[in-house]
Amino acid sequence: MSEAGETRPLTRAEEDLKARYVSSRGYWSARMERLMRCDPEYFAAYTALSGVPIQRQSLPPKYAELIFVGINLVVPHLYGDGARLHIRKALAEGATPEEVLEAMQIASLVGVHSMHLGLDILEELGRLPDAGDDDAQQ
Repeated sequence: MSEAGETRPLTRAEEDLKARYVSSRGYWSARMERLMRCDPEYFAAYTALSGVPIQRQSLPPKYAELIFVGINLVVPHLYGDGARLHIRKALAEGATPEEVLEAMQIASLVGVHSMHLGLDILEELGRLPDAGDDDAQQ
């Protein structure tokens, strides 16, 4: 961005990177543009790596989009813009709302591992609560 807050025109190399990304993904966002402008070399590497599963097309697009829905909703990630984008794309590829919901439910299971880890630590410390113990209920 310039001093006046105006965005400079993309360079030819940036235009090419953007075109490659849009060609393989079918969309573009302000966040991707910002990343590309800050570090075109990194963005090119990211585009190449993240595009491999999309280019192979071993999975039907509907299922790939459902996986992207899950990735964008998983607890450490929680990227709403990405979830919205891939929910729309999954529906456009023929996914039903029920299939989207199931992908979301599967993604939400990631959080259960934090409970298992916490319970393991409490058990190691000899402080694992027992649901039948009156003290554990308070």
